Amino acid sequence: MHLSAATTHMYLSGGRVRRDADAKAVARVGCRSGAQSTRTVGAATSLASRMTKRGGRSGGSGGSGRRTTALVLLAFLVLASAIVWRKSVGFTEGQRLRQLAERRTELDAKRTRLDGEIRSNLTLRKLGAVVEKRLGLKVPADSQIILLTRPRADSLP
Repeated sequence: MHLSAATTHMYLSGGRVRRDADAKAVARVGCRSGAQSTRTVGAATSLASRMTKRGGRSGGSGGSGRRTTALVLLAFLVLASAIVWRKSVGFTEGQRLRQLAERRTELDAKRTRLDGEIRSNLTLRKLGAVVEKRLGLKVPADSQIILLTRPRADSLP
């Protein structure tokens, strides 16, 4: 492909040398061919100094995006730590409750066994033998036993 020399300058990028005809055409349109005015340079300088004072941002406090991200990550870390702590406390409390439930079951079984032993030891045969030996008492004959009845509550005056 062959391009003529007249159109070649259109495809070159910014740092090219302008021809006199191009410079006149630009001046006719109203564009500047030379350096920028002092007013534009002063505005750019003041904008740059303001951006440096604010931390490189054009609005708001400097680095607010990083600060917000850091705060969100910190909040997430605190929340996740609280959840892990709560679960570990719940786990240890659950273990303690299971141990207490097992202990209660063991004590209930022991109580039932002891109640059975007490009942078996309170029978007349076993208790009678102990009472006769220690206290010198004797079991009365059936004719010596008098059963007293208790009056009913509705028949009392």
